[in-house]
Amino acid sequence: MKSVMVNGQKFQIKSSQWGKRLYLGSLGITHISDIKGLAEIKDLGYLDLTFNKIQEIEGLETLTNLKVLNLSWNNIFKIKGLNNLHSLNILHLENNKICSISGLKNLGELEVLDLSHNQITKINGLENLNKLSILNLQDNLIEEVDGLDNLTELEELILENNRISKIQGFSKLESLRVLSLMNNRITTLENIEELQIYRVHTLILTGNPLEISELATSHEDEEIYQL
Repeated sequence: MKSVMVNGQKFQIKSSQWGKRLYLGSLGITHISDIKGLAEIKDLGYLDLTFNKIQEIEGLETLTNLKVLNLSWNNIFKIKGLNNLHSLNILHLENNKICSISGLKNLGELEVLDLSHNQITKINGLENLNKLSILNLQDNLIEEVDGLDNLTELEELILENNRISKIQGFSKLESLRVLSLMNNRITTLENIEELQIYRVHTLILTGNPLEISELATSHEDEEIYQL
């Protein structure tokens, strides 16, 4: 059975629904390239590196069959080093120190992307993610929704706890079914019709400073709004 070495300890590769799986969480890892033997496991399908001290994404170039990559709860500042991961379906980068979205242009098979709990100020760099179905940008510093027009397969979008003041930028999301804008700065339901066109069935606006008149109007369609 294949294994890798971290700080003198051996860790075995296990089986999962994603193929061969490797869990290396909470080991104090600072550099992925220091994981001895990782580059040789070219058929690895699932890699978990959560709760480490990684600052830079590197050392993954040979893992071209990777389906799931979890790098949450690290100290990553920039998204890079993923260009060869053409088969990646799920990417977790929540709870890092990322300020901008980049380095994702080759991930055309990506279906789930979690960038929550970072320091992102603008939505961009997602243009090539045509198969993305779930996007989590909760707890960032986003003020305006844009850069989503190519995500025609997106079904669930989480934008809670940002600084968004207007409902806009959703008109091209024809597959969108769940949208959470909880705890933002939205004061009006202006442009809400662009969501109704595509039958969004759950819109969460709890925690926004909406006027009483706006709230009353919204309750006319309980299928769409949760306030």
